Parts: sequence; structure tokens; C-alpha cells
Amino acid sequence: MNISRGTLLSISLACVGRFGLVSPFRAPSHLSERRAFLPPSTRCDGVRLCFKRASLRFRRKTTDFRAALPTDGPIDDDWKFSRENYEAAKMNISVGPIISDLIKLSDLIYIYTSIRRILFKHAKRLKNSKSDSKYLVEFDSFDLVKELFEIEHFDDIRFLKKPIRAPHYLEFLRRNRKYFIQAPDGEMKFNKNYDSDDSSDLELPFEKMVDTFSKADGRMIDLDDKATLEGGLVYGISSSRLKRSACVVFRGSVGNADWQANANFLRNDQAFTSMGCDFPGVKVHSGFASYLFDRNGEGQSKYDRIIGCLKNFYDNLPDDIKDDYKLYVTGHSLGGALSNLFAFAAANVEKDHPFFQKIRVVSFASPIVGNREYNKAFQNCERSGRLSLLRISNEGDVICTRLLPGSTQNGVNMHLLPNGERMELQYRNTKDMRTQVCPLPITRHSLPDYERKLFSSVNSEILGRSYDEVMRIGGNFTE
Repeated sequence: MNISRGTLLSISLACVGRFGLVSPFRAPSHLSERRAFLPPSTRCDGVRLCFKRASLRFRRKTTDFRAALPTDGPIDDDWKFSRENYEAAKMNISVGPIISDLIKLSDLIYIYTSIRRILFKHAKRLKNSKSDSKYLVEFDSFDLVKELFEIEHFDDIRFLKKPIRAPHYLEFLRRNRKYFIQAPDGEMKFNKNYDSDDSSDLELPFEKMVDTFSKADGRMIDLDDKATLEGGLVYGISSSRLKRSACVVFRGSVGNADWQANANFLRNDQAFTSMGCDFPGVKVHSGFASYLFDRNGEGQSKYDRIIGCLKNFYDNLPDDIKDDYKLYVTGHSLGGALSNLFAFAAANVEKDHPFFQKIRVVSFASPIVGNREYNKAFQNCERSGRLSLLRISNEGDVICTRLLPGSTQNGVNMHLLPNGERMELQYRNTKDMRTQVCPLPITRHSLPDYERKLFSSVNSEILGRSYDEVMRIGGNFTE
């Protein structure tokens, strides 16, 4: 098929608009109301965003933050809490709380990197700070700031020398909340009026999210956001000892590099060749594949680093709990596409390692990754049980639709509907772009709109089922 340069340019510009405008309209998922069918530990009812904050003070006076926080301790003591509570936590777990946790993680990766930008611009004494601001401040507990945010290239598989524990992160937010403002779109910004703002001590909405992970004994195992200012692949790897799970979360688009990658939609049929995998006819989005599989000057890709970190994490778990651990992959928009591609590669290339023999993907607002042959190869992984994908899309979100002939979505689809209608639960369910055009399409791509419709009471029956049951209802791997 011959395509003129003018046509290619038009399609490329459409893709930039289609994939790029993510960050300005992404807001934290925990701001909207949770429904009654979710357990109390996952609900965030009554959270409101308010810049005129109350005068309630929450300022700790201790200078050593470690004195007020739990220590790691010997490994037997460190695992005692999760061992005692895991059996109760795993009973009758439904897909609703799983989705709730993963949508929080998809928000957290955006907000955490925005806080790091603030620190590097406004913190005194922070190593490698690129500050050019007249607003330089001494954040409370500098040792805590360094531990959480001065991330180094520790070794070939980790940037973090040791995991970031959620209670430590929560302590940082509580001690320094006067320096932050959380905008209605969810972005964390520096509060230039921190000295004169008499309402600077009310809990930030973001603290609710971090507190949820703290109660689940959550940790950030690794984080790579070196390219965060101009875009670039950003990921985090988290774990929950209480829920016996690890999760890779990919960030969506925020900068020019991301938009250029999104617009590079022409198909790549060599993405898996360097891994020793031969999938005849399989073609995937060139921009997504380049982000994940291109190698740096040291011959290492982002995929390599993530896999290495996950293997190291799993191999160092106590032997008696390894079989309990589940691996999730998630992300919003561009992050959703990367989660699809990463999980497919891991399910094929790393299939002999026990941690990659049953990968669960939950993606939000994901664009299409590959062609029909890619879907057939994806289905082979689904049939074997090595891979499952729960893809959540929204009526009117054109980013999830088909752009090129022969392309198709993958996995089981929860398609959210307006006007209080119950969601569609079908396999693949690829939508044509022409059927999804609507007023204010960018709003339909935002996580708050996804969450509001997803957790509507009309969907409570589906969300009350187990993950595996939902996959059985929606899965038809012959389509």
C-alpha cells in the first residue's frame, strides 16, 4: 500500500494528539468516591481537594525520622507480620480491590516523579540538584530526603540501593506537606506561599494513597525516572508483603520524547529477534518496542533491567512463600501499552523462571500494541496460563481504538459505559475510532473518569468476582 508523505504527516500529527495529551488531564484515582462493595482498606470516601486548608497541625519535632519508624530488623522478624496476616488477606479476594490497588499505582508513578522534580529544583544541599530557583528550602529531615529521592545507578539491575518503604515516604509527606500543593488534575506542585499559607498542614490527598500501601507493608523495590523531564520510559517496581505480590508499573506520556514515541506507530517486525524469539508475521508498534527493547551504550535495555530486578527480588524471597507471590504489570495510556508488550515478552523469553509463569496484566486506557499475528501469539500465552490481560477502556476514549488496518487489541476487556450503564465484559472488543468520537474526548481518557464509571454500583456484581472468574467469563481465545 502506497502512502503519501502528506498522509503520513497527517496520521503522525493525529497520533501525537491521540497519545500525547495525557498528563494535563490525569488526576489521582483516589479522589473519586469508592463504592460500598470495596473493603474498607481500599476505600477513600470523603477525600476532598482543598487549597484553603484547615489549621490542624501535624508537625513532628523529632530530628531523626528513623526513631519513629519501624526498622527492617532480622528477616524472620521482618516477615512475621505478613506471615500472620496473609491467610486472612487472601481469602475471597475479588477483582475490585486488585484494580483499585493498581489504579493507585498508576497514579503513584506520575506523582512520585513530579515530587522528585520539585526536590531537585527547590531542595538545598541535595546532590546533583539542578536548581535554578529562588525558592530554595530546607526540607524537614534531610536524611529522609536523601534516602527517598537521591536515587543513584546502584548496579546493573537496580537504581535503588535499598527499597523505599511506604511508611518512610508517608513520613516525608507529613513533615513537608506545607511545601506541596496538589492541583485538581492531580499534579503535585511547589507551594511558593509556604511561609504565609496558614492552612498548609491539612493532609494531602496523595497521602491517602501512600497510607494504603503502608498498611499493606508496601515497598518500592526500584524506580527509573532519569528521563522524566522530557519524557522517556519511566517505571517502578513495587511489592506488598501482606498481599504477597510484586508489580511493575509504567508511566504514561508526559513530555516530547513520549509523544514522539507514540507517533512512531509504524509496525516493527524485528522487536523480538534479539531475544531469540521467532514469531512469524508478528508486528508491533515501533515506538513502544523501541522504548522497551532498545539497548543503551552498555548493551542493556529497560526490559533487561526490569527482568533482572524481578528475578533478584524473587530469588531472595524466603523459600516457604515463593509460590504464593503473584506478578502484576500495570500502567495508564502509554504505560498500558508498555505493560502489554513487557508481559508478552517476559511470558515467552523468561518462561523457565518460576516468577514469570503466570503474569497478570491490568491496563488502563491502553492503545493497540500489535497486529493480528501478535494477537495469535498473545493467545498462545493465554491458553498456556502464562499470561492474562484485563484491559480497561472507556466509551469515547479514542486512544484505545483501531488506527491502522489489521491491528487489534488483546485480552479480556472491561469497556466502561456512560449514563449509569453496566460495563461490557468481552474478549478483545476492539473499537473503531469512528464509533468513539465524542465531545471532550480527553476527559474520557482521564483516570478519574475511568474510576468513577468503573466503581459505579452497576458494576459491583462483576467487580465482586475473583480475577480468575472474570477472565473465564470474558476470555475466548479463539476470536
